[in-house]
Amino acid sequence: MNFNKALILILLLALFIISCSKKSSPTPVSPFVPAVGESYQGGIIFYVDGTGKHGLIAALNDEPYASSWGCEGTLDSAFGTARGTGSANTTAIINGCTTAGISARLCRNFVSGAYNDWYMPSKDELNLMRTNLYLNAMGGFNSGYYWSSTEADANNAW
Repeated sequence: MNFNKALILILLLALFIISCSKKSSPTPVSPFVPAVGESYQGGIIFYVDGTGKHGLIAALNDEPYASSWGCEGTLDSAFGTARGTGSANTTAIINGCTTAGISARLCRNFVSGAYNDWYMPSKDELNLMRTNLYLNAMGGFNSGYYWSSTEADANNAW
């Protein structure tokens, strides 16, 4: 074997050994695991789904005054009751009622920190708030009445 071939063989072997050696990896960062009652994104978490990746957040404070739900006598098609329907209900109420100061508009216009994607909760979302916050004495949820975005008929809402 001549000197050049031996040198190439040694270099290839060294390269192979270096590429096969264990490389240290950075310490993994623990992902944020949201939990009910924790402050997050300008509010307080009141629901986390089974995956732990999605949830719902309530504002830290109630609006300072009572307001009407929407326009009485107007059917707004805000009939969603299930979790995940509050935002669509809020949009339907606002689209069906141009009155300033209604609860749906106050919720939609609310800003906390850098977050402005708030909405009035559906009936089921509001019940989750009650169950997970009020019954566990978290988040300042009080025993008074709250509007949901769920419409019962043209004159009533939950």
